[in-house]
Amino acid sequence: MKPNKMLIPVNNFGFNDEGVAEFNEIYQYCIEHARNGEMKKFVITQSGAISVKIGNIRGAMWMITIKKTFIEIIIRNFDAHYYRFIIGHQKDKKEGISGRQAFWKYCEVLEKHGINLTDLAIDNGEEVKQTIPSPKIDLMVVEDRTYVNAHHIDLNSAYNAGMMESFPILEPAIREMYNKRKVNTEYKQVLNMTQGFMQSELCGFKYAHISKAGYVYTLRKLDELTQKLKANGCRILSYNTDGIWYQSDTLYHDNDEGSDIGQWKHDHINCKIRFKSKGCYEFIENDIYTPVFRGESSYEKFVPKSDWIWGDIYKGDIIEFKFKEGIGIIKC
Repeated sequence: MKPNKMLIPVNNFGFNDEGVAEFNEIYQYCIEHARNGEMKKFVITQSGAISVKIGNIRGAMWMITIKKTFIEIIIRNFDAHYYRFIIGHQKDKKEGISGRQAFWKYCEVLEKHGINLTDLAIDNGEEVKQTIPSPKIDLMVVEDRTYVNAHHIDLNSAYNAGMMESFPILEPAIREMYNKRKVNTEYKQVLNMTQGFMQSELCGFKYAHISKAGYVYTLRKLDELTQKLKANGCRILSYNTDGIWYQSDTLYHDNDEGSDIGQWKHDHINCKIRFKSKGCYEFIENDIYTPVFRGESSYEKFVPKSDWIWGDIYKGDIIEFKFKEGIGIIKC
């Protein structure tokens, strides 16, 4: 009688030809039955939830939500069964855990340490979300040129380090999950996904200020490392969210290097690297080739990424999709 879409199991589809085709089939099912008057649209609240109004609890109904990174369809069919379908650039299907499930697990660990996260909730989270800075993803050198003696610095769980720095009450729980992440791999997913969920509409933006602390901290650490690297004669090649590619004949070291949360480490050294763009590059380390391609390349249809060789990032284009009312998701 009081449907809650967050309790409906999620069926995920990837942004690829197969996923798009399946998702569009579901969308057309809804369109067809709505056209025949057999399905009506759910009345939704301002936050995007299913309203508890009486018209929402009887008959076949559906709703569609279109966001920047995902599209969601919720259906109550003619047998009063609820279904939730999401297509987007997300890791939920691959990793077997959703953002909400990660958040629940996060809260469970907090409660074990006597912490009730709702005590930290705010009412103006949507406003705070608008002030969260964008991740640092920048290319600082010329595209299509090969660079040698390239090394990559990775910040250890930077977002969570920033969250516990600004909210020390979270530190015991965050440290427990971080220290046990290799034994309990679910903890790594929980740490990675919860900081994003906290600033989302799915939790009413109630913890956007905590998530923001992680972003601000990460940018500050990248800036600090940049100044240190430059002072040691290193050349900055690029930034990728919580990491830095730099060029130097020798590896950089300082007292913040280590394996603890908030410290940094080298995860790639002595590489040959070439950038097609800030989101697309390739590198070779110890004779092993790795392409980094944000999104999907049309070349993957012919050769899987695992079989790519040097230069293959230039073979094909980024496949992008957009939603068209009445039709569904189309390539553009």
